[in-house]
Amino acid sequence: MAIRMMKAKRVHVVVERSLTEKVPVTVFEHEIPCIEAHHGEGSVTIPDNVPKDILDYQAIGKVVEVNPAEEWNRLIAAYGRHPEANISTCEYVFQQNRMNMFNFNLKEYLSMQNGEALDDEFELTEDEPSNPDATGDTGDIGDTGEGDQGTTGGDEIINALRAKLDLMGEKYHHKAGVEKLSEQLASEIKIRLELAEIDFEEDEPLESLWNKLPDEARQASAD
Repeated sequence: MAIRMMKAKRVHVVVERSLTEKVPVTVFEHEIPCIEAHHGEGSVTIPDNVPKDILDYQAIGKVVEVNPAEEWNRLIAAYGRHPEANISTCEYVFQQNRMNMFNFNLKEYLSMQNGEALDDEFELTEDEPSNPDATGDTGDIGDTGEGDQGTTGGDEIINALRAKLDLMGEKYHHKAGVEKLSEQLASEIKIRLELAEIDFEEDEPLESLWNKLPDEARQASAD
């Protein structure tokens, strides 16, 4: 079975190590929280204009594929132990869950740091339910087509998707609809199937993927 590669985007940042030392460096976007864990929140600035004479200028903004297991180990080695917690910086930042690194979103990270809402990214469509209550139901996901949104069936599908993500210990935006929740759940399931070395097809139905997961891999503590 082929390893599902992780997409990683390079970004140029300036790291403020002290009041007098500011270091420009090009890193992957998902490395930014690791840097800030060491040097403090707000120590990383993403400049609007990047000098064209820097060595890695052509790499900035490029998205490359990396092996998630190898990248996880690289971050552990590169950023060492967390200054306060008795674990590596990488494990601290991503809550000891490789899938949080895999799904890192810079826009969401910066929005949360600035105390901004994410409503722009998760704007509701006219048919999407406004705020259905999550339930503990972990029944069949069923058809996750957009046509179900705004109906009782659509609410049930959203609740089922949320329940599975809750079971897996995965956070989701409260305004996310069927499509976004389905994409997030499918991504998490595929990563855990790969870690469990269980074969699956990329276009396999979501419920089929879920049913392939061993019980222990569905829990929040799954690696």
